Amino acid sequence: MPDLSGTAPPTAADNAYTVAGYGYDDVTLGFDLDGSPVSVGRVREMGGRPLGNATRLGFEASWGKFENLLGRSFAKFMHDTNRLYVQWKPAAPGELMSPAKFESELNALERRMAVVGIESYERVWITRLDVAVDLLCAPEDGKALLNGLEAARLPRGQRITVEGQPRSTVYFRPRASNDVLARAYCRNLKTRSGAPFGKIRLEAVQRFKTKEMWADHCFQGNLAAAMIWEGRYGKEQVDGRVTRLSREEQVLTLTQRVRLGEMSVAQFERMSSFLDAERLGVAREIYGDRRYTERRREARELGLSVNDVGQEPVDLDLGDLLKAARDVWAA
Repeated sequence: MPDLSGTAPPTAADNAYTVAGYGYDDVTLGFDLDGSPVSVGRVREMGGRPLGNATRLGFEASWGKFENLLGRSFAKFMHDTNRLYVQWKPAAPGELMSPAKFESELNALERRMAVVGIESYERVWITRLDVAVDLLCAPEDGKALLNGLEAARLPRGQRITVEGQPRSTVYFRPRASNDVLARAYCRNLKTRSGAPFGKIRLEAVQRFKTKEMWADHCFQGNLAAAMIWEGRYGKEQVDGRVTRLSREEQVLTLTQRVRLGEMSVAQFERMSSFLDAERLGVAREIYGDRRYTERRREARELGLSVNDVGQEPVDLDLGDLLKAARDVWAA
């Protein structure tokens, strides 16, 4: 029988989004080695790459490639505190680890560490948890979900930034820093496989202070993962209808440039048409290669970008878009 513990049941046929998987993508663990002087000695003798007052554990491989000591997991030993931090990738590439597997997979990691001579007798803590839900959908529904999140208004002064060409990654960030609180992005564009916007990952990022969050708190099923994910995508964070009239915003932006003398009327007319066509993905067909290159150059010289103005109009209900993902944790 296949293991379906990290896979949600199929959603209803009339739902645009099907949950393909959910759980942990990236976990950073802290191990205190002070109580294991033998392990400290072995780690100090191991090869690796120096990182200031730390060493990245592993070895140099062929063609300048560095092989991590623990496979896909990045291990860093701090010489001043005798602490080992492991950025743990507990699932296969592109997959998510079910919360139900956390304890058994952590035990397996500790056994791999013991094989190379690293053992800690202290309680393991967590400094970062990335919790995600993967959704399969039609490309137009995946694009709608990202557009809706981009247009959302976040609480507590949090802000949204968007990256990618096409726009494919939406970040939630704190008001006064560039840290990432959450990211929603297209997995297919990242892996260059499958239809663009056909698989969307909704990932929550939570950081903790040293010994603030103990790893065994994650042994109790979905509880810890659900709290972190819902703290970014729950109803208290993003919900309700969002509306954005991008065409009007584009016209107002360019009009202001004309008023300030930064753009001529002729440039206004050219850029209005070009940005409309670029946003809809038909600019190359309309202009041809030579003129398209000229328009792109002119837009760049004027400091204009499709990523800055002319965003797609949005009139969506975030509660409807996120229902399938939220139902994972409600269960």
